[in-house]
Amino acid sequence: MNPDEFARSTRAGNFSGAYYFYGDDDYRMREAIRFLCNQYLPEALRATNIHNLDLNEDSVGVLLAELAALPLLGERKAVIALNPQRLSPKGVDSVLKALKAPADDRVVVFWTRSSKKPRKTASIFKKFSSGVTVVEFKLLTRVESERRAARIFKDNQVAISQPALAEFLDVVEGELGPLTSEAEKLIAYVGKDGRINEDIVIRVCSAGSGRTVFQLVEQISAMNSTGALKTLDRLLLSGESPTGILFWISDHYMKLFLVKGGRQPQAPPWLINRLKSQASRFKESELESAITRLAKTEADIKGGAGGAGGAGGAISGAEAIRELALFLCQSNRH
Repeated sequence: MNPDEFARSTRAGNFSGAYYFYGDDDYRMREAIRFLCNQYLPEALRATNIHNLDLNEDSVGVLLAELAALPLLGERKAVIALNPQRLSPKGVDSVLKALKAPADDRVVVFWTRSSKKPRKTASIFKKFSSGVTVVEFKLLTRVESERRAARIFKDNQVAISQPALAEFLDVVEGELGPLTSEAEKLIAYVGKDGRINEDIVIRVCSAGSGRTVFQLVEQISAMNSTGALKTLDRLLLSGESPTGILFWISDHYMKLFLVKGGRQPQAPPWLINRLKSQASRFKESELESAITRLAKTEADIKGGAGGAGGAGGAISGAEAIRELALFLCQSNRH
């Protein structure tokens, strides 16, 4: 089942006894849980009859006892169990057996955060797939993101230019949470009947570091040291720390290295295509050299050249990042 099918079924009052939510977007999963509870329980029961468990901390015995317990103060309850992947195979079997018993007085949601998303070949995924309703929450596609964003701006009587919308979509990268929160910030910034241009998106949206780093690596691949240093200054002036910038650059180069080697990093499909194009401008040896230098710069900063605390540390960290950018520009000479 996909999220749209889940929403239609839930809105129509058709509930499964148990669900398993997993995927790439934690915000969408949390919103789906909230939506399900609001549809399943009357408002008066939501404070008392929604029971949250974390199977990192709660045992399978606690979960089984919760499944067997009658609802308080009413006829229904919702049981939300995070981290079911921590259950042992025997524990999963016990839970699925308990769920087979007819129960019109409860709905159960198991969910796994995106960072712990199981492979579809994993034993627990196969078992849950056979015993509960599985809903996968993927990142929004570029088209889906554009439709949602355009609707939000239109509903709030705010205009946005096409270049600004493209920049905004690059910033949020298909995640519904940032899409919603960054859109709200832009709407508050320009006000009713306002117009959003590209500069406003760059100025207001805080999620743009990954986008700016992409531009930085573009400049490095073109050996544009002047442009690269200007982009670094922009990141520093925006409030990014040297260690934060280094993280973004390192993450980007690792993605390029994986793409160059024919592997697929974890990234939205539209970004994968752009990474492939960018990776084609580097030799594999250049990417290896860049990753080695990135590790050295990280060690220099953490070793006291610009890591923690104080104005001197911040300046040293900024200098280390600038030296890194110049090195990368010079090393990318075919």
